[in-house]
Amino acid sequence: MAIFTSDNWSQKAIHHWQHGFMATDNPTQPTKLQALLAKNVREQMSLRPHLNTQVKLSTKAGVTQSTVGRILRGEVSPLLSNVEAVADALGVSVTSLLVEPHERDEIQYDREAYARLPESEKEKIQSYIAFVIATNKGLTFSEVTPADPAQADMLAAASSRPLDHRTLTHNETTSSPKKRAVKRS
Repeated sequence: MAIFTSDNWSQKAIHHWQHGFMATDNPTQPTKLQALLAKNVREQMSLRPHLNTQVKLSTKAGVTQSTVGRILRGEVSPLLSNVEAVADALGVSVTSLLVEPHERDEIQYDREAYARLPESEKEKIQSYIAFVIATNKGLTFSEVTPADPAQADMLAAASSRPLDHRTLTHNETTSSPKKRAVKRS
């Protein structure tokens, strides 16, 4: 057991405060949350080649490299501002770094790239998300309704024509010289 004098302890506290972390009671054994944070930061770094080292991440996050290293080793209880800076640098939410991957209920995406998109592209993404959610609320498009005889004749005529701008129209008259005979079995 280490004995700390008031001078020794205050020097350590100042050092920890300056480097953005707080000492834990047991520095050799990370808590579950520290280990989870370390795992998630490491995972996010591996997905981003431009942030795959401690130096790259610390530079982007604006924190010291030793702080990133200690977070990755689970040696510290980092200040929330440092976790936020690391999350921002990685383009993820703070929450996503503090929960198990299977417990995340948010969409994982590159927030910086999304921010650079024009509004029209952002609207397309939001529309697609709304579509996927709506289709998973019990709406199905798998029902097949048989065509009536007139529709079946139009379909047969359209499918027998060569593919061009007229193939998708049904306005051709039956007296058209280009109309082909439809073989029916």
